[in-house]
Amino acid sequence: MAAQTILVVEDHALVRDTLIRTLMSAGYQVLSAASGEEALTLISATGPSIDLLVCDVLLPGIPGTELARQIGAHCPGIHCLFISGLPEHPRVVREIVDYGLNLLPKPFLPHALIDRVRQLLGDRPRVLTAIV
Repeated sequence: MAAQTILVVEDHALVRDTLIRTLMSAGYQVLSAASGEEALTLISATGPSIDLLVCDVLLPGIPGTELARQIGAHCPGIHCLFISGLPEHPRVVREIVDYGLNLLPKPFLPHALIDRVRQLLGDRPRVLTAIV
């Protein structure tokens, strides 16, 4: 069985690198992008082979929820885990918490990330197009 593929979209390099190392150490194949625009370019090149999007909510340029919608159009049924260092920020609450989407507040320990990823990849996918 092939390793599941996770796309990490995080604009802070140190956080992105830590996420990549953590996920790879758990046996996942990891692709990464520093912005929503870079992620969309990557998705158009790789096709719908992404199992999970791990995405910061407050990205510069394309917001995390909009990025998830656009990626969901290319990868139907993709799982999504949003991360944020500002879980109380009004935009995070409005776009993530109010819709009951998966949010992992920063900072978190590596095992918390792996546990959440395993929960999501074992559950039925959340339909990203349902975000209004």
